[in-house]
Amino acid sequence: MSGGQRVRSVRGGVIVTLFGLFFVVVGVAGHLDFFGYPGETTGGGKVVAVDTAGRGTSYTVEFTTADGRVVTADTYLRWGGPSTAGGNAGIAYDTDDPADVRIRRNVLVLCYLGGLVGLFIAANGVAEIVRRIR
Repeated sequence: MSGGQRVRSVRGGVIVTLFGLFFVVVGVAGHLDFFGYPGETTGGGKVVAVDTAGRGTSYTVEFTTADGRVVTADTYLRWGGPSTAGGNAGIAYDTDDPADVRIRRNVLVLCYLGGLVGLFIAANGVAEIVRRIR
């Protein structure tokens, strides 16, 4: 194999590795989105209003904090939230500012699957790099 072919092959391995790592990052972000970020509390709330005007959907949710305060707050999602008012939704909110609330989307299976596929792709990219460097 010529030097140019080897460089192109290693470059391709790097691209494949980065592509796989992208899916790993998306999987981790989905995990954090569902289970909450540091400083957040997760729980359940009631969807009071849904506004689908615009590019995404605005929600008004009502919930009770861990210390017993009833909070009504607005949040926004581009996709994946409840479609009608009146139902329950998983939420996460900032413990210092409960009005900073977000609806948790249940996409864990998709995120974990994407993360595993990403790991497989990244491992193949690394294997290709190692194979071509030798």
